[in-house]
Amino acid sequence: MGGESGPGTAAPRKRADARRNEATLLDAAAAAFVESGVNVPVRDIAARAGVGVGTIYRHFPTRADLIVAVYRHQVEACAEAGPVLLAECDRPHRALACWIGMFVDFLVTKHGLADVLRSDDAAFQTLHAYFIDRLVPVCGQLLEASAAAGEIRPGQDAYELLRGVGNLCAGAGSDTRYNPRHLVELLIAGLRIQDRGERPGGTVAASLAKAGIGLRPATAADAEFCYQLHKAAMGEYVTAIWGWDEQVQRAFHERVFNPHRWQIIAAGQAGIGMLDVEYRPGEIYLARIEIHPGHQGHGIGTRIIGALLEEAESTGLDLVLEVLTVNHRAHALYRRLGLTEAGRHGDRGTKVTMRYAHHRE
Repeated sequence: MGGESGPGTAAPRKRADARRNEATLLDAAAAAFVESGVNVPVRDIAARAGVGVGTIYRHFPTRADLIVAVYRHQVEACAEAGPVLLAECDRPHRALACWIGMFVDFLVTKHGLADVLRSDDAAFQTLHAYFIDRLVPVCGQLLEASAAAGEIRPGQDAYELLRGVGNLCAGAGSDTRYNPRHLVELLIAGLRIQDRGERPGGTVAASLAKAGIGLRPATAADAEFCYQLHKAAMGEYVTAIWGWDEQVQRAFHERVFNPHRWQIIAAGQAGIGMLDVEYRPGEIYLARIEIHPGHQGHGIGTRIIGALLEEAESTGLDLVLEVLTVNHRAHALYRRLGLTEAGRHGDRGTKVTMRYAHHRE
């Protein structure tokens, strides 16, 4: 039976030290590859890492071993950074932009390895699949979080995005006038939904004011109010289709709650509903309207939809929204106001897309 001073306690510390030393070597090798190519003398890498040449050969007996290790080390660092950025950044899109920046840094080294990776050496044949398997899911997670927060359009393909960024970075070192980072930044910025920083006002606010109803921007403090409102207003419909799972619904609300765009519908100082309107190219998209059951039936929803229709007419835009198939009351209201069904989607066609098309000349 070993005590605290036995070999069982010393080994993990040595393994941790070895991992740190190996990471230092790989970082030094990666920097040397970027600066001088993969055929840089081992002594130069050793000098960067502050170790002897023998140390490098002890860890990586051949140059191929070193190249594969550098590649995997950088892929792992990039993959591990995704969830960390998502947790630390204030917005998912910001986390996505930072992560893509890291990915571009990685690609600089990857393209430095391009000739070697295209070789017939068996050591390199599995690296591309490893790259795809590790990084595409991370990128997908960042895209899904950004879409859930209403910052980008849903349905973006992670592989397609990474492939596009890779193409922009290809050959970057051969033309000093070409900076792929600028184009990649434009690409990532272009993913964002362009709502022009607008919230519905003007026509909508004036129409509600006639009924003594106001609109105010949501804040982080409204998160619980909006959740309880959703439960009261939509709970029966969600239950009818999927069943109400409190844990699932709270997690979903945490992902989609967006005080940067949501508005609180208020009667006096009391919140009675919420509104989420997104301004897209060619259309006004009513992402969500929920009114507490105690205030339904007083024409508030009709006023809001009517005011949005007036805004759509005056700006030459369509008005688009979605409604659950089981919400017959809302469905009937939208039809009365002139919206028509444009399609069904979701699991078993549970959501109906409705559109009021502005008649363009």
